[in-house]
Amino acid sequence: MIENQKMKIYFIFFLVFLLLAVFVILTIFTLNKKSPNYPNTIQTIKIPSPTTIPTQPPTIPPEKFTGVDESYLMPDDVAKRASQKQTLRQKTPLNLPYFSIDFDYGEDKFTLSLKDPQANSLKIFNQWLTENYPNLKQSDFTLK
Repeated sequence: MIENQKMKIYFIFFLVFLLLAVFVILTIFTLNKKSPNYPNTIQTIKIPSPTTIPTQPPTIPPEKFTGVDESYLMPDDVAKRASQKQTLRQKTPLNLPYFSIDFDYGEDKFTLSLKDPQANSLKIFNQWLTENYPNLKQSDFTLK
């Protein structure tokens, strides 16, 4: 009987060893399948470059008549006045010895502040205005 029990023990050890060996072999195969073998060299694929055909934009001949009625264009004196007004507006606030000029954007007019004596300062301002900005009018200024 003792031999029978020894045989049973040997048989159980053999089965456990066999199951353990099968488990290890299956684990090794499944791990190898999860990480595929990539080649060690990198293959470069040559992609053909697109070819371009140089083209010139179409040339459009200039029109002699555009359909614009030139009688509606701005007269030269109005254009010069607007240009001088813009130039002076960019220089404001302007402080000179006899007067100072600022621009009121709400009224779209210049604000003139005369220094004492005001009568003399007004004459100097009028002379300065005709010399530097001849197209601007007195109505463009508000006396403060």
